[in-house]
Amino acid sequence: MKLIDYFPYHSSLTLVMEYCPLDLSRFLLWLKQTNQILPLINVKLILRDCLKALQYVHSNHLLHRDIKPANILITENGNIKLADFGLCRLNNNRNSFNDVSPIQNSLNIFEEQFSPAAPLPTDKIGQCGQMSHAVQTRWYRAPELLFASRSYTSSIDLWGLGCVLFELLENKILFEGKSDLEQISVVFSILGTPNPQNWPNFGNLPDANKITFENMETKSWKQIMKCNNNDAIDLISHMVRLDEHSRITSDDALKHPFLAEVNESIKNESDDEFNSEDEYWDSVPLTKVKNTPNPQRQSLIQLIDQCRNESSNELIESDLEDDNSISGSDEWVSFVQKAKSNEFEK
Repeated sequence: MKLIDYFPYHSSLTLVMEYCPLDLSRFLLWLKQTNQILPLINVKLILRDCLKALQYVHSNHLLHRDIKPANILITENGNIKLADFGLCRLNNNRNSFNDVSPIQNSLNIFEEQFSPAAPLPTDKIGQCGQMSHAVQTRWYRAPELLFASRSYTSSIDLWGLGCVLFELLENKILFEGKSDLEQISVVFSILGTPNPQNWPNFGNLPDANKITFENMETKSWKQIMKCNNNDAIDLISHMVRLDEHSRITSDDALKHPFLAEVNESIKNESDDEFNSEDEYWDSVPLTKVKNTPNPQRQSLIQLIDQCRNESSNELIESDLEDDNSISGSDEWVSFVQKAKSNEFEK
């Protein structure tokens, strides 16, 4: 996401980001309420943008750790933005520590100095020991986290995105448990109980032997999905797997046949909206930065506009126009009013 401005306020640092009028959670809710199924080309566009974001995050040795529809934002131009990096951490379990990116190095320094939740650092950048398993929203939480794994990989993000893909295709939540125990049971009811074939390293997890589940057979994705697109089903089956080591990576997912059509259709799209070079943004007014969408993305924009127009009871377009609708807090309302009138001290 584009960082427009930043300024101190009391003891906090306020970041002003580009405005995204909609998140995927609200968009999916609107589709469900209006009994609409998202066209397959739109599913592909959303998934492709999400995977590009994860590819960038993972290439910098980071884990997002909270992939879910509410953290996937949609711009007015129909582009997808990955948000909420509050749980983001360095990937402690990558194979090599020699390729240290600037982002990784900066985050490592920040964690060492300022983050009380950060693991204890060692003499090698990124080798910080074990991580918390209390991450990811339950319905999108990878199974190894449910069994208290503290040495997981970027595949937890692919599991979460696989659950989002299922939602995009089926208009319903894949694993909807009301507790962690029920969540495990719901996962096993579809993917089967762990065995040496579907989860070879299950027995090594900290909580693997604390509870026993009755034997449940693996269901075919075609049994539980209305979508009959074989490529979509194949991609989900590679993203949502019990064994974290056999899940597809963001790099390979972007090359999957399911995305071939959308990759071809948007290969000539302008990358202006993703350009983060300071020289570029300093020379172009933000209000004039507009991509010319191709027909496929234009169809998504039309749906987004329809959602915004019909969601009159939701705080979509009004959040920045009506101060009192943003929060019930008088302090927050005062903060917004001061921000608009530039009353903050330099």
